[in-house]
Amino acid sequence: MTSLALLCSPSSPPSPASIVSPHPPSACSAAIASATGKPESYVAVCINDGASMIFGGSDAPLALGCVYSIGAVGMESNGAITKAVSDLLSAYGVAADRVYVNFFDMPRANVGWNGKTFAG
Repeated sequence: MTSLALLCSPSSPPSPASIVSPHPPSACSAAIASATGKPESYVAVCINDGASMIFGGSDAPLALGCVYSIGAVGMESNGAITKAVSDLLSAYGVAADRVYVNFFDMPRANVGWNGKTFAG
């Protein structure tokens, strides 16, 4: 299981020509599945747009993300996910240097789904 929780500050709506995907959560989900090698059925994405946030003392458009995964957390996959999210959000006026993503490798016993944890 891998999930992305993404908070985004208000930004300008994208121009039609710059939209990468008509549905950003779907694009993020596909990118995470590709980067981690996990089936997309194991990926969950939540984007909370319009949050009131400050980063580096500025309220310019930004995104803060947390990726929680059972395994598949590492330099290569983390870099691919960060790039994909940054590229997607650039169409919405969020500069790559205003996207901050944290990655957490979760123990199976600390992730629950379907009435039990992944540890059993």
